[in-house]
Amino acid sequence: MKHETLHLADYIIIALALAISLTIGLKFSKGQNSTKKYFVSRGSIPAWAIGMSLMATLISSVTFLAYPGEGFASNWILLVQGLMVPVVLLLMVWFIVPLYREVIGVSTYEYFEKRFGLFARFYSSISFLLTHFSKMGTVFFLLALALSNMTNTNTFAIIWVIGFVIIVITLIGGIEAVIWADVVQGFLLIGGGIASFIILICGTPEIIVQIKHTTALFLNIAAWRWP
Repeated sequence: MKHETLHLADYIIIALALAISLTIGLKFSKGQNSTKKYFVSRGSIPAWAIGMSLMATLISSVTFLAYPGEGFASNWILLVQGLMVPVVLLLMVWFIVPLYREVIGVSTYEYFEKRFGLFARFYSSISFLLTHFSKMGTVFFLLALALSNMTNTNTFAIIWVIGFVIIVITLIGGIEAVIWADVVQGFLLIGGGIASFIILICGTPEIIVQIKHTTALFLNIAAWRWP
């Protein structure tokens, strides 16, 4: 039997998140008058926003649900790739983004065609689409499964609503709307993580004792290794 665990404030936050995302899509829909504007925003998006968008894109329901469950059940090996995200984003912001703007053009696939021919463009683009379509199924299902358990709502209804919002934002707002919506979500993720950490520390005094114990142990090991 499912039990509702969300409060009114939680529903308001979910509704606001969907409304803000749609508003961003509508805001950027007015200027979508060319292919270059729709796909690359004519190179006007700052590098930090692209980096934040990449960070928000890399974090999904798999990150929140599947990885912690796997870590609890077996080991924390999947945490390693998460620790590499800041390094990858810095490289993307400082090297890959300028390369796109100055050399590649609209997309990587266009560049593949220039360098290796039409077959390379079709092969790489189709492979990318198939990979991410299969990935999206897992991401959507995990998200809908969590929300359905918390709200007693039909899983498929949640998939339809969220999928509809995402499609509308992408169709009417282009890459600009997608990136700035990701920026908002990225800051929410960071703010939520910091708030959760503070609540966890303040609500569980034993954690502070464990942190002090672990820190002291690490310092003792370091002092023994490097006298």
